[in-house]
Parts: sequence; C-alpha cells; structure tokens
Amino acid sequence: MRPSPLLTLALGLAVRSVIGEQADLRWPNDVLLRERKVAGILAQSEGDVVIAGIGVNVSQQRFPDDLDTPATSLALEGIVTTREEFLTNLVPAIERHTALSAEEIRRAIDEPVNAIVDAVKSTLDKCPPELSGDIMDRGIVLTGGGALLRGLDERLRHETGMPIH
Repeated sequence: MRPSPLLTLALGLAVRSVIGEQADLRWPNDVLLRERKVAGILAQSEGDVVIAGIGVNVSQQRFPDDLDTPATSLALEGIVTTREEFLTNLVPAIERHTALSAEEIRRAIDEPVNAIVDAVKSTLDKCPPELSGDIMDRGIVLTGGGALLRGLDERLRHETGMPIH
C-alpha cells in the first residue's frame, strides 16, 4: 500500500517552510534551491503505519559531479543552521502541515499548478497543426508527480479541450 500523495506533499511543504520561500518544491519528493536538490522525501506504508524519510543537505560543501540532479546544501546557499536546529524547526512544521485540510493544500500548490496549465497551453499554441491533430486524437498523458495531483487531469481537459490520460 502506498502512502497518500498528500502526505508526501505535506512533508515537502514542511521542509520548504523551514528552508524559506526561496525553496522550490518539486513534488512528489524533491526540494530545490536555485534548481539544485537540497532535500528529498520518501514515504512508504507498512501495514497501517507510514514510514517517512526526509534527507536535507545541511552543511555539505561538495557533491559528486555525476549526479542526475545537481545538488546543493543549505550552507552552500548561505543558509546558516545546524542539523539539530533544522530538525528542531522541522518537527513542528511537519505537525502543522500534516494537519492541513485538502483545501489548504490546494491553495499552497495553486501557483505551481497554474504554471503547469500555462506551460501546457503555451506549448499547444506553438504546435504545428498536424501535431495538434495527433494530440487531439490521442490525448495528453500525465506522468510523474503531477499525475498524482487529484483533479489536474480534469482542469487540463477543461482548459485545453484535449483528452487527458
């Protein structure tokens, strides 16, 4: 059994709230600073318990060059904290964010969802007619974390008039 995608989102929002507004949540499990990964979140269910792991690069000064996603740390970004201080701030943030209602979470991710919708519409506007016809016939397939957003398919269908899978 997989944990609720909203739990992973709430944990990501908690991490972002401790780091600050400059952090970019790439749901379902990454937190970025200046397009570099500073934190990652994993969660899985074991029976009726969810086990979550949150990894934050607090004070690392170097990272391997061959990472799929470039990494950074709070220290490299000029955010001065210790692991203990970060954890002390993270625990109450997790409590606050896991108590959010679905509507509060929707409001929290409204801006990134609007950006997704705008990017899809802009891309469709630039498509040659033959490609637009193919997309209209076959539809758009949502993948990755965005595919887990309840209602995104309906919103894209409404905004674009295209079939969404």
